[in-house]
Amino acid sequence: MEKYAIPNKLPSKQVAILAHRRKRINQDKARITQKHTGGLKKFKGKGFIKPETLVATYRKAERDDMRIKRTAEVYGLRPKTFVKDESRKLILVFRHRGNRIAAKSVIHILREMRLSKKYHATLMKVTDENLKLLAAVEPYVSWGYPSIQTVRDLVFKYGFTKEKGKKVNISSNLQVEQALGDHNIICMEDLVHELFTVGPHFDEVNNFLTHFVLQAPKTGWEKSKGQHFSKGGESGFRGENINELFASIL
Repeated sequence: MEKYAIPNKLPSKQVAILAHRRKRINQDKARITQKHTGGLKKFKGKGFIKPETLVATYRKAERDDMRIKRTAEVYGLRPKTFVKDESRKLILVFRHRGNRIAAKSVIHILREMRLSKKYHATLMKVTDENLKLLAAVEPYVSWGYPSIQTVRDLVFKYGFTKEKGKKVNISSNLQVEQALGDHNIICMEDLVHELFTVGPHFDEVNNFLTHFVLQAPKTGWEKSKGQHFSKGGESGFRGENINELFASIL
C-alpha cells in the first residue's frame, strides 16, 4: 500500500485528493478480490447440473428417438396428415418451438433445414427427402403451402443475403442482379417468382437468401404448440392455413 501513503497532516486543499486515493484503493481491492474469486464463481455457475435436469434431458431425447422410429414404422417416415398435392411444389416451414432440444438427431436435421433457432423460417421444395426430414422434426415446426403474397412479404420484409461473409439486408435490385443476373434474375419480383413457381434456379435463389428470422404471432399462440394441427394444436402440416399464421407474424 506504499503507493497510496500520505503524510499525517494534509493541507485543506488536498482533502479531495485523499478521497480520490481512497477510491482507488477500494477499486484495487475489488479487482484483486474478483481475480481470486471470479473463476470460482464462473465454475459454480456452469459446472453443476442438477441430477433431475440430466434425467429429464435424457428422457426427452429418448422420447424423440422413439417418436421418429414409430413414425417411420407407421407412416414410412412421412408427415402424419400430409396428402401430396401434385400442383403444389413449394412449402414454407417455421420452427415455432424448442429452445432446448435434447435429441441430437433432431438438432442436426433442423440445422440442415436452416432452422437452427426458434422463429426461423425457410422455403423448401416438396420432395420425398424433405418430407422425411419434416416427419422427424414435426413437433417443432409448423408448415404448409404459402401463397404468393406470403412469399412476397417474406422476401421484401425479411429478405437478407450475405456479402463478404456478412449478413446484409436486400435493399436494391442491383444486389439481386449482381448475384443472379446470369440466370436472368435481376430484381426482387424475380426472386419471388422463381421461389413461388419453384423455377429451374430455385436452389440458386434460395441459397442467395439467408433463412428468415421472424417472431411469434402478434396475438400470441392460442393453441398448444406441441399438439399437432390436425388435433387442434400448432405443430405439423396445416396446408394453406399457414398463410393465416404468417399474416399474424408478418
